[in-house]
Amino acid sequence: MTNNKFKILSLDGGGVRGYLSIKILENVEKHLNDKDGNEVPIGLRFDLIAGTSTGSIIAALLAKGMFAKEAREIYEKSMSKVFKKRSLLERLFQSKYCSQELKNIVFDTLKDSATQQQLVFNELERDLIITAFDLDEFKPKVFKSDYSKKNDKKFCVSDAIMASTAAPTYFPAYSDSKAGGVLIDGGMSANNPSLIALIDARHFDRKSKKNTLPPETLSDVCLLSIGTGDFKKKLDIRGLKNSPKWDWAINLAKRNSPVKEVLFTAQEEMEENKVRLLSETEGVFYKRINPKLNEYMELDDVQNMYKLDRFTSIEEHLSSLEKMLLGASK
Repeated sequence: MTNNKFKILSLDGGGVRGYLSIKILENVEKHLNDKDGNEVPIGLRFDLIAGTSTGSIIAALLAKGMFAKEAREIYEKSMSKVFKKRSLLERLFQSKYCSQELKNIVFDTLKDSATQQQLVFNELERDLIITAFDLDEFKPKVFKSDYSKKNDKKFCVSDAIMASTAAPTYFPAYSDSKAGGVLIDGGMSANNPSLIALIDARHFDRKSKKNTLPPETLSDVCLLSIGTGDFKKKLDIRGLKNSPKWDWAINLAKRNSPVKEVLFTAQEEMEENKVRLLSETEGVFYKRINPKLNEYMELDDVQNMYKLDRFTSIEEHLSSLEKMLLGASK
């Protein structure tokens, strides 16, 4: 039985492909609510939620207590506004997109409805982790709830999201926060934040906001990790093999860049392999849902976002999901 286990939800980065993640979660939410006869937002079934980049937006909305359907509707309405290209001249000297529209949406959605003040981490319904990367310190920056005494419980959730979503070449780096420094996309260090969340579960100084005791061992942990789609395209490396450094720089700016793909996919695969090993050796109840796609989709391909609907079925995962989140024996 898993009712008393510490439950983690981890959400990958992936731009507009985050639509796949939130649709999967919407389907999970509906199935579980139909199964146990309750109306529970999917995020409230977890003790700790972690997100990177687009996953940080979804993670924060779910940690706020929002239903997955509501989060998906916000996502749908926002993507075409967020990914509105600058003029060609602007793109020669600036990032592909301006981040102001994203900032407006994030700051408007993640504020206290009564006070109109921006929510800070300790005001959320569930504990939250958001990843970023600090260019000044040249190391990962991880924003966390106050489950450990050393964490900054007063940090603004919206600022953390803006840092985590500042994908190089797509959006400008983010520096408008009390965290200081120049911050960029958490995908640079942890596009799949599962391992960070798993380690931090063992560092809770208190019960979770779901009233679950901190896990004594990793065998007391359930981890559901949701990806943004898996497509192993064959990369064209002819232009990079034994090439000078400027070829790599030029390639990084290209659409369908193999360099970008290597940066994100390699890290993601490494994290998944480590977590899978821990599930086998330490008894973590681990479930990864990351559907295989039949074509590659760019991080900003809003036009084809709805093609992801065909990959959102959870039928093959129902037994594991019920066991993990409802405590079912089968």
